[in-house]
Amino acid sequence: VGLFTEYHLSFEKLRLVFSGRVEYNTSDISDAAQEFSNVYSKTENSQVNPSVSFGGLYNLNENITFGIWLGRAQRSGSLTERFINYFPVGQDPYELLGNPQIDPEVINQIDLTFEWKTNASLVSVDLFTAYMQDFISSVIDTSLKKRLPNSAGVRKFVNLDKAIKTGFEFSWNQKWIYGLHHSLSLAYTYGEDLDRDEPLPEIAPLDIRLNLMGLYFENRFKPELTIRHALEQSRVSNEYGEKVTPNFTVIDLKLSYKIIPKLGLTLGINNILDETFYEHLSRAVRGTPNPIYAQGRNIFVSLSLDMM
Repeated sequence: VGLFTEYHLSFEKLRLVFSGRVEYNTSDISDAAQEFSNVYSKTENSQVNPSVSFGGLYNLNENITFGIWLGRAQRSGSLTERFINYFPVGQDPYELLGNPQIDPEVINQIDLTFEWKTNASLVSVDLFTAYMQDFISSVIDTSLKKRLPNSAGVRKFVNLDKAIKTGFEFSWNQKWIYGLHHSLSLAYTYGEDLDRDEPLPEIAPLDIRLNLMGLYFENRFKPELTIRHALEQSRVSNEYGEKVTPNFTVIDLKLSYKIIPKLGLTLGINNILDETFYEHLSRAVRGTPNPIYAQGRNIFVSLSLDMM
């Protein structure tokens, strides 16, 4: 059960936003499995989670806008984080054991934003830092016996006392001559478990994406080239069982044509160079050390009909 409120206050060059939320969260198991009760004798829990945020946008002129956002958010553990019972979720090679008594996670975050726009260009930057208390994660627990013969072991959900995440997002969209459009984006996050002096798990590496697009024949024909490069992710969590992920570059090409206003044809080639790669957040196949690779070179054709 929750209550949310938000208030906006506008001036000539400044807009302020205040928001607040309070949530009452209660959970329990009506019929716990014996192996779960052997670890947790008490499964009922009730928590009150307050959250507040404040921010503002200042228009320096018609082209430049600065923003600052401050927030404190608190959340209870999810159904999986509380009650999963020796079961591998998704593509993870480890069985997971929930924690019904896990404390709420608290995130204190500040974002600084910048936007510059003209008739032909838009640049936006978001710098963020989050200090997290009782961060909900999971660690390998060798004292717990796995239930499935082909699993890698058991990871139990726990609270990490203190952790940080900081990073940035950058994007640049631009109109060129002769119908060409360009967009460039970068995203990076640095995460650290301050107690263990170890990287936080499930943090993707620096990701760079370049998109070149054209619009021709009264916007009926749209060629599009996308180049994506992800750096090696060597900051991995040993407590989580992560492995280093190598870098990769993927190039995609797509050609779209409006045959008539309501009917469109698209021809594309994904992964033109047939790069062998996998994402850092793709888990190893259960019971093996092999990662789950992304698709190699593939060609597709689609025909779309707009009935609106």
